[in-house]
Amino acid sequence: MNMKTILNRVFAYAVDLLILLLVSSILTNISFLNPQLKNYNKYYGQLSDYAKEYNSFISDLEKYYKDGELSEKNYTKLIENHKKYEENLSKYYEDSKLSKKEYKKLEVEVEKDYQKKYEDLAYKIAKNSSISSAIYIIVTILYFGIFNIVTDGQTLGKKIFKLKIVSSNDGKPNIVSYLIRSVLLYNTIYYLVSLIGIYTLNKENYYLVTNIVYQIQYYIQIIIICMVMLRTDGRGLHDILAKTKVISINDIKDGLSEENKTTEPKKAKSRKKKTVIEAEVEE
Repeated sequence: MNMKTILNRVFAYAVDLLILLLVSSILTNISFLNPQLKNYNKYYGQLSDYAKEYNSFISDLEKYYKDGELSEKNYTKLIENHKKYEENLSKYYEDSKLSKKEYKKLEVEVEKDYQKKYEDLAYKIAKNSSISSAIYIIVTILYFGIFNIVTDGQTLGKKIFKLKIVSSNDGKPNIVSYLIRSVLLYNTIYYLVSLIGIYTLNKENYYLVTNIVYQIQYYIQIIIICMVMLRTDGRGLHDILAKTKVISINDIKDGLSEENKTTEPKKAKSRKKKTVIEAEVEE
């Protein structure tokens, strides 16, 4: 596969991904379609505020802890600016000193508290993202499955860059083939596992399983990219499993033009021969 076609496939992929994310985002932010939206925004806001507060505290602590010392003035400033961490600070500053050992302990303690709170809020966000995951999966099926059937293997991205999906024997792929491609290309497995896992797994197992699935999909996509770029037919793992390939419309037209060029002289010669024969018959 030539470099131009490879680049066209990359751009087409980017366009289709953008369309998928845009449509999913619009539908997810319609409250009557997504009753979880209010809680999602609430927990997401809490998480953002908590992360900002933590990073600000760590930054100020590093700034005020100069030369291995924390003056009472700077200690007071920390307390005033970061009320949430007053208990942690006062625990290690009882003697109006903060040794390097105590400083490290304070950092570790604050980070552990932060990680626990972060995971709790992130899990609540995930619980209120199940409908948005379902919307993403449905849009993926409709766009890369049904839409491809209707348009004969051309998503909007492929239409723009004059590409087309065909079966490995140049026929029309079925909906299953289209869906296999999209599942491997657009993280659909991750969203599906996330949707099922949030209702069937506890917090620890949910993070473990979804992280493993995410990593697997990431490496699958790397393999696909390498295969598309290195194989002469440009078929990635998704194409091989789906028994499909991507072709350039321009290549088809060029091929037909070449075929016409070679067949026209033959047709002309045949017509000429026929005319000669007819003339001989008339004589």
